[in-house]
Order: sequence, then C-alpha cells, then structure tokens
Amino acid sequence: MYKGGVDVWLSQRLETLRQHPGPIILEGDPEWGAAYLIAALAERPLVWLELNARDAKDPVVQGNKLAEAVARAVGSPLFGYALPYSYGLSVLQQHLELLGPLTFALSGAEYGVGLARSLLGLHRSGSRVILHFSHLPPGFHPPAGSLRLGPEQLALTHEEAAALGAGGMSRDRLETLLTTSGRAYERFLLLLDAERALPGPRTRPSPRGPRPLLGEEPATTEEQAQALFNALARQRRWIEALELASVRLPHLVPQALEPAAQTMWARGTLDLLHQLLRRLPPDPRVLRWRLAAALEQEQEAELLPQVEATLRQEEAPELRALYALALYYRGDLEASLHQARRAAEAAATPLTLHHWGRLRGVLDPAQALHTLKEALRLAELQQDHYHTILCTLSLAQTFNALGRYEEAADWAEWGLNLYQHEGLGHGGLRLHLLLEWTASRTLLGQTAGLGERLKQENPSGSASSRLGALFRSTLADFYLSEGQPEQAERIYAELAQITHRREDYAALANLWVRVLLECGREEEALQVARRALRLTEGLPPFFRRRAQLAYGMALSLRDPTQGVEALQAVLPALREPLLAPRLAQAGLYLARAQLALGQTAAAKATVESIRSFVTPGGLGIWPVPGKPSARP
Repeated sequence: MYKGGVDVWLSQRLETLRQHPGPIILEGDPEWGAAYLIAALAERPLVWLELNARDAKDPVVQGNKLAEAVARAVGSPLFGYALPYSYGLSVLQQHLELLGPLTFALSGAEYGVGLARSLLGLHRSGSRVILHFSHLPPGFHPPAGSLRLGPEQLALTHEEAAALGAGGMSRDRLETLLTTSGRAYERFLLLLDAERALPGPRTRPSPRGPRPLLGEEPATTEEQAQALFNALARQRRWIEALELASVRLPHLVPQALEPAAQTMWARGTLDLLHQLLRRLPPDPRVLRWRLAAALEQEQEAELLPQVEATLRQEEAPELRALYALALYYRGDLEASLHQARRAAEAAATPLTLHHWGRLRGVLDPAQALHTLKEALRLAELQQDHYHTILCTLSLAQTFNALGRYEEAADWAEWGLNLYQHEGLGHGGLRLHLLLEWTASRTLLGQTAGLGERLKQENPSGSASSRLGALFRSTLADFYLSEGQPEQAERIYAELAQITHRREDYAALANLWVRVLLECGREEEALQVARRALRLTEGLPPFFRRRAQLAYGMALSLRDPTQGVEALQAVLPALREPLLAPRLAQAGLYLARAQLALGQTAAAKATVESIRSFVTPGGLGIWPVPGKPSARP
C-alpha cells in the first residue's frame, strides 16, 4: 500500500473482488498490481504460492510450494514435501471444511496451468481462488462465473492517480507521471517515489513477504541497501538477503550464504542455489555449496578443476569431503578414502563424518557403523535435519550390506518418517530412502504394498540419473521377487544401454545375469557375464567382484565344475568387504553346482556358511537342481 496519499485504486478493486462470488482471474504483468491485491485480501488465511519458469512442468516442485504456502497459512505443516501437487490438493479437498474458509492465490499461473485448473476445485465452502497470469495461456479457459481483470480494468484512473499523489504536486506533473507509467499501478508508484525522492527500494508483496524491486526502482544508496539487508536478516529471509548482497553488498555475502544455502538445500531448490552461487566469488564456502549441488545434478566434472586448485591451497574440510565423494563416483576409490578421512580428521561436522562413514563402508562396513552413528548424533545435537536423515539412509545401506536387513528396514523407515515430520523438500533424499526401505523389505519377504508404492513414484522430475537408475533396478528386483522375471529383464536390458561407467556395469551385469537365468536364457546370461569380465579388466577388485560373481553364476549351470571353481574364487571378495546379499547369492549357486556334482557334504557346508544372510525374501528359497530359486 502506498505511504503517501489515499489508495483509492486498491480499495475500489478490493471491493470488487470481495463482492464477486466466483473465482477471480487476474491478467497482466506484475506492474499492473495483482500482488498488491492478493496481499490485501487478509480477512481470511491466505494460501499464496508463486511459480516461475523453473517450476514449469515439475509437479513435485509445485507441490513443495503448495505445502509451504499451506503451512504458512494454517501455522503448521498439513502434508509433506517432495510430493506432486495433486497429493496436497487431495488432502485440502478432504479437509477444506475443517480448515476454511481460506483464500487460495496462485501467481505465475502460466507456469502451472494444471495446478491452476486443479485449484479452482477449492472454490467452495466459503473459500476463494485467485489466479494471476501474466498472459492467459491458449489452453486455459476461465470457468463460468469467474471474474477477469486485465490491464484495462486494472489501469489507474486520473482520480486514483490524483489521490495517490495528493499533496505538493501539480496537475500537469501528475498527468506526465501517469502517462509515463502507462497507467500501471506499480510503475506509477515507482515514478512517484522518484519524484519525491523517497527512500527506497520499494517492495512488492510476495508469498514470503515484501520483495525489493531490485533493478526496477531508482538507484538506492548503499545505506538503504544495508538497511534492507538488515531487515531481511531479522526476518530470516536469507534467500532474498543473499540475492541482495550478491548484487549490492558483496561484503555481506558470507553472512547470508550459509543460512540461505541451507534453506535452499532443504527445500530441494537446487537450480536456484546453483544460479545464485554462480554469481559469487569462488571462495571455499561458495565452492562447498556449488559442489554439493553439482553432485546432486551430476554436473560436478566441470567444477572439479576449480575445487582441486582450492584444496591445494586450503584445507576446507567440508569441500574436501564432497570432493572425496566426487572421486568415488569417478572410480578412484583409494583417493576418495584418503580425502574423506583427511576431511573428517580436520573438522568433525555432520557432513565430514557422514561422508567418511559412507565411503569407509565400502571397504569396512562394520567400522563404518561407528562413524555414521557419530555423525548422526552430531547432526541431531546441531538440529541439522538434512544430515540427520542422510545418516539414517547410510545406516540402512550399511546394515543391508552386513546382512542385517531388519535393522536396515528400521533405519530407512525412521528416515522417511523424519523426512515427513521435518517438512524437507529434497526429493532425491526421500526417494533414496524409499528405495533402500523397499530393498530391505524385499530381502525380508515383506513385499505387500511395495509395488503400488513404487508405481506412484516419478523420479524423472527430481532424481539424478544415478538415482533414476537405482529406482528402475529396485523396481526390477521387486518384479523378480514377485515371480515376474520377464518384466525385470526388460528393465535391466534398458539400463545396460544407458550405463556409462564400467563400475556400474559390473553390478548391473550381476543382476541382469540373475534374471536371464530365471527366464531360462542361459546362453545370453553367459554372454553378458563374459562381456562384464572383459569390460572390468583393470578395475580394483572391489568393483570387479560383481562381474566375477555374474560369470560364476552363469557358468555354474552350463559346467558345474568350472562354475564351482569360479564361485569359490569370488567368495573371499564378497566376504571382505562384506556384501551379504551377494555372498548369499554366490553361496546358493555354489551349493547347487556342488549338488549337481554329487558333493552333498560340500553343498551343506556352503549353505551353513551363508545361512545368517539367507532370508525369506527370495534369498532363502533353496535352489533345486536345474532351476534357480525366485531370487538367489
């Protein structure tokens, strides 16, 4: 609202909106004043969200913004983050009478036409819906009974401009300002501020509070920018504070960087984080967050030379821990362990301890448990919700590797519950937890409801290709455990076409061979296994062991004698470091080959050696000669 004269423009249009019984459609660029009208409708709780071009075609990001808007309006989270907006709308539909009446407002509606259409269904039971489009998309048709206000209806009249400019301004000058503004409300106010030399910058209402019109208002002094930064900091609006500092107050970037980055990270707005940080000088603190975002988006390669140059000059423990993870993804296991240990020894933070524990688990999962629990406790004490939940994921992964599947399922489920409770928006973390929980439940034979849960997921919008591949392989594992090997085989065959790392191909070959054998395609299984062996030559034993396992499995059906030899050779590599599900798989195939050779005592001894890792979820079904079990 304008600070000077009477705002007749606002009061008259508010009266029009309040008297109309149907939905309201506002059209035109923001300078026509839609945000001021929405913010002034304060007689009932306002569920207001704003979309931009980055949010288009991403129902999960739109769902995050809806969840955040509802939490602001009602005072506490009603539903979780990292879910499509359709889920949040279904909750609102069910409970609208209890919550309402509410005002639902969507700005930037052209970037979420599906969400806009769905929101109109909430215009009932005394609740109101307002949609603001900069331009009405061709495919959107306002419903019957809606009120449309565009630039023609929102344009300032002479009388409204005179009321805003009352006091000390000639009629001719006022007329000039009105003409220059094109009769747009906000543009007129900016010109009026400049005419009167009022302190700035002017702010525009937004769902998260007034937003400075940087770059649109007359130039502000450094003192004014400093005052605005201080106000944003007091309100803990760190993202806007960082945006302001990056443009006007570079010396204040360090103050806003950490809380702003943590907020964006927890919300899962990695594109915004990446965009903001690219404008900042590449010091270790900025690089730490840039590398974290790049790793999530699998864009770390171009950043690594800059990271390596920095780490040659400075210790930067958290940056170094993230660099260790990048080295692991690059296949340099020895260097990644060295860098992770060095980072944790330099500074014990939830991030450095977690990454050291996670990477340590590759070669020593039992010892990794201690480090991960230490990281978890530190994250809990610091109320670092993201790293608390990340530690539960890594604990679940480590317990699965150790064959302690019930404990793995408990930790994954605990992490999912925490994620929901804390209202995080990091979709990749939630999906990874769900997949680890699914894997544990599948190994335990507790698969009821898992299929429907997996089919509801759509990882393409929020997950990296690494996580997307994990999702598809987990789905294939589920199909196999349910006796649907043909569906599983199709997924593995597709994954084989897009896998671009030899280390990943070795693990995939192990799974693919297993399902080909289940389908009775023994010759193809042997071809896949031999290809995996050839492609993984020269890799460290840790990465090659899955290819050796695949070869032993395929060979054991064609030539049990050679199969026994190959499987016995790979068993030590699966025991140290322990990979319990694969050790059980190797043991069952070995026992079956030994039975085929009449070595009954040896087969019994083999089964005894893996019994603690064999579970009802397919791993524990005894493989009869001539046909594999459901999932060895």
